[in-house]
Amino acid sequence: MAAIQPWLTRFDAANTEDREKLSQFRWMLEEYRISLFAQAIGTTMRVSDKRLAKEWESIMGLRV
Repeated sequence: MAAIQPWLTRFDAANTEDREKLSQFRWMLEEYRISLFAQAIGTTMRVSDKRLAKEWESIMGLRV
């Protein structure tokens, strides 16, 4: 959970008008959780901490 918690905190505090991108980011978080804790299930997309950072940057226009 330590790997996911900072991302959930950022997501919860996000203040952006682009709800569609935030929705996609939330889905990426769920996929990341699966990749960490339920690897046998598999994910529908490639996701990593680095990919989350890149997506977050594109949503918020900031570097993390």
